[in-house]
Amino acid sequence: MYNLEKGKPIEITINGKSDSTLTSGAERIYIEYDFIIEYMGEVNKVNFVALSNVGTERTIPTLIDKKIDLRKILY
Repeated sequence: MYNLEKGKPIEITINGKSDSTLTSGAERIYIEYDFIIEYMGEVNKVNFVALSNVGTERTIPTLIDKKIDLRKILY
């Protein structure tokens, strides 16, 4: 679909529908997801730490290199 490159985030949009159970009479639910994926390099080692010890937060990139729309008509 796309080759990730360092420093070039992509955005992927997908959708779907959910029917809980046909016998319950619940309404159909339509869902849309939007993901931003950024390649940040290779991982050689992983250290698991407590969430309280994580001091860095990532910001959502504003300059998206490519947008991939995988939504389909749901009716």
